[in-house]
Amino acid sequence: MIKPSNEQSSNNRRYRALIAVFDKALDSIIKKDCSLSHFNDAFPQLYRDNPTFLSDARLKLINAFQTSTTNEFMELVEQLDLANLLNSLDQLPQTEDSQPMEPTTIVAAHVNQVASIEKERLETQLSQDIEENRLLQAEVAQKITLLNDLTNATKSMYEKVLPEFQTALR
Repeated sequence: MIKPSNEQSSNNRRYRALIAVFDKALDSIIKKDCSLSHFNDAFPQLYRDNPTFLSDARLKLINAFQTSTTNEFMELVEQLDLANLLNSLDQLPQTEDSQPMEPTTIVAAHVNQVASIEKERLETQLSQDIEENRLLQAEVAQKITLLNDLTNATKSMYEKVLPEFQTALR
């Protein structure tokens, strides 16, 4: 379960709701897909031979899944600055005749911004990958040249030593 910091959770109902939805979804996935009966059905021999080991392995898997999923989610929340974005929505003044914003409206309002941030991140990663690939290609070309030079040197020495060796054998 995610515990938002006091700074993030104070007067930020949308952020708290996001965290609650994430926690509920994670719990639901674990209850549905990681039940002990699923594990027992998936590994019947292990269940018969050593049920304690299977149960312990299940708990370790659930713990690792929760930890990694929560860390990735919080990293995404941080990268996209969702706490501040959601907090800014909470700060919007509401007039008496205005209706609260629907979640789909909020999502639609930020989709382009989020997509733009992700596109920029992916373009940066692509540029880095292209540069790394170029450097690796240059390294491979150098090694091929070195290998060719060594092969030619070996052939030259072989051609030079072979007649001398054959003469010595006669």
